[in-house]
Amino acid sequence: MLGARGRAWMHERVLDEETAELTLRGTLVNEAEDLVHCDVNFVVGVPHFVHPDYRELVAQRQRAVVEDGSPAPLIEEKLVRRDGMVLDVEVAGMPFRYQGRPALQIGIHDITARQSMEQALVERVGFEELLTNLTATFVNMPADDVPGAVREGLRYLVEFLDVDRGALRGFAPGDLSLSYLVSYYSRPGIPPADEVADTSRLSWWNAKLARGEMLVLEHPGDLPIEAEAERARAARGSY
Repeated sequence: MLGARGRAWMHERVLDEETAELTLRGTLVNEAEDLVHCDVNFVVGVPHFVHPDYRELVAQRQRAVVEDGSPAPLIEEKLVRRDGMVLDVEVAGMPFRYQGRPALQIGIHDITARQSMEQALVERVGFEELLTNLTATFVNMPADDVPGAVREGLRYLVEFLDVDRGALRGFAPGDLSLSYLVSYYSRPGIPPADEVADTSRLSWWNAKLARGEMLVLEHPGDLPIEAEAERARAARGSY
């Protein structure tokens, strides 16, 4: 494995820098920090940056390649950078001879971004299906059943999004100074929401609502600087 200081490991000895230059693309790999379409040669033993969940698998694949002379097919694994970030990678190996001794060339392709996009797509499709099912639930529903169905819908949303609580609040026509709790669901141990909340100082929030805009915030830190009152309210766990 070509390392941070231009060294490569082969069997039980360390190759010098000149030998390490035999890597196909000359890519300097610093403990898996720059693994993007790079070829890594001369791996023996399990590199320390292999994720613990995959070390036994990596050891088995390396033994099979070196001892049997058979290629290691492409599979997905995980590596860990020095900063602790976990990378999703595709790995394949090919045996060869170096100075009459068995060696192993490994190709590693970073697929972290692709995996993240695929996961985001799965979550989005699931969320859209949930909303579709919730909408269908209210079709032709008797008025007396609506409050219970709304709370049940909030429960589905809270559990799907893995958040602490969800609420449906309303305002008096033309008045955004007070919001009234319509329905509410929270996980066990989460404090209940206020029945009536003073929103008169939430000027940034109220301006958005008055224009009919949808607000989507994953974290209070996403609030802009001008939303000072909203930041303070979020810090108290209120909404």
